[in-house]
Amino acid sequence: MNLVWLRAFHAVARDGSFTRAAERLGVTQPTLSAQVKSLEDQYGVSLLDRHGRTVEPTALGQQLMAMSQRLFVAAEEAEELMNRAGELIEGEMRFGTDAPFHVAPLLAAFGRRHPKLALSVSIANGDDTLDALLRHRIDAAVIADVQNDPRLVAEPFGASRVAAFVRRDHPWAGQAGVRMADFAEQTVIVREPGSRTRRVFEAALTAARAKLVRTIEVETREAGKEVVAAGLGVGYIADLELGHDSRLTRVPIIDADPVIREYAVALADRAQLALSRAFFAVVADLPIPGSDGPT
Repeated sequence: MNLVWLRAFHAVARDGSFTRAAERLGVTQPTLSAQVKSLEDQYGVSLLDRHGRTVEPTALGQQLMAMSQRLFVAAEEAEELMNRAGELIEGEMRFGTDAPFHVAPLLAAFGRRHPKLALSVSIANGDDTLDALLRHRIDAAVIADVQNDPRLVAEPFGASRVAAFVRRDHPWAGQAGVRMADFAEQTVIVREPGSRTRRVFEAALTAARAKLVRTIEVETREAGKEVVAAGLGVGYIADLELGHDSRLTRVPIIDADPVIREYAVALADRAQLALSRAFFAVVADLPIPGSDGPT
């Protein structure tokens, strides 16, 4: 079924006039007449009875008109749905992040600007979050240390230094700072391999020619905090992510400057979609989070 021909028939049957229907559709009357005739000729049927300047549908035309009415009403509803989604009147924005601290202000600002959108956020390590974005499981993300990738559009979204953290009764707690080599004398709580924080920390170890001797690997920063609080070792964390925990204290690293740079990221092939444009508009208006380190 040629929908252009069907729309032409529907307009004429509804308006009872080729002239009015042509004006409504923005085509010439000869074009409209040719489209209706093509539909009739395609199936060898008569759909309209012509009475001078007016027309009315035949019995078959009335049946077809009832069907085309449902079709084009549905098409109008679909267009309205897409327009509403494009204008961010309804729909869902799915965020992903490797740290809730970084996405929370963005999520709040986005929600205030687009209150009718449903918002969701998933938290995983940087590699898993990036994978979710590439697989279209989320719409945008805030993740650390994004590499140059033509599949992505990325905007800087702050920076945070990596620091050690220990239980408050640990000998390091009273020190002004520690060196990378000092970690070799401790049991170190490390994140899983997909962690961007671990990647930055290990790069600093390599640069300092230091090597860890004893480690305990955990899946999340929250698990790492609990293991450190239990006295099983020392940890490392982006200083903005330690939060307020009376059991723990931050200790600066004084002979290295491991910095995690955060980025607001979306897919390049979806950068012009309304959701992506709205995401980066909110990013542009927010103060960049970060410590006193370089951004």
